[in-house]
Amino acid sequence: MQGESRFDRESPDAAASAGRKADKGREGSPGLRLGGIVIDAVDLDRLARFWSALLDLRVTRREEDWVSLGPGLALQRVPEPKIAKNRVHLDLVADDFARAVVRAAELGATPAGEMHEDLWQVWRDPEGNEFCICVS
Repeated sequence: MQGESRFDRESPDAAASAGRKADKGREGSPGLRLGGIVIDAVDLDRLARFWSALLDLRVTRREEDWVSLGPGLALQRVPEPKIAKNRVHLDLVADDFARAVVRAAELGATPAGEMHEDLWQVWRDPEGNEFCICVS
C-alpha cells in the first residue's frame, strides 16, 4: 500500500500467535528483525554481574569485550564512561514492584527519580545506564 510504513503492518509475533504467516515486507526488503539489546560497559564484569543477578539470566557467551546474557541481552566493553542520558532504555516489568526495587538497590542500582503515575520509576545501573522498573 502506498505510504504504508512497517509500523502500519502486523508484527511477526502477533501473526505467529494468531497462526498466520508474518508479513515478509516489500520486495527487496532485507528482512531485518531485532536480535537483542546491547548495553555499553566500561567495567564489563561488574555490569555482567549486575544484569545477570537483576534479571536472573545466565551468561551464555563470554569474550574479552562481550558478554551475552540469555537470548536477548548483551554487554560490550567500551573505553568511555556514560556521560549523557540514554536514548534507548529497558522497561522491566516487575511481578512484585517493592521486591524488585529493593533487589535493584542491593545490586548497586540507584533511583533516578520518583514514581511516575504510580506505574514506573527510572533507575540507573552501576554505570549510570537508565532503565525503568514498571508495575506489572
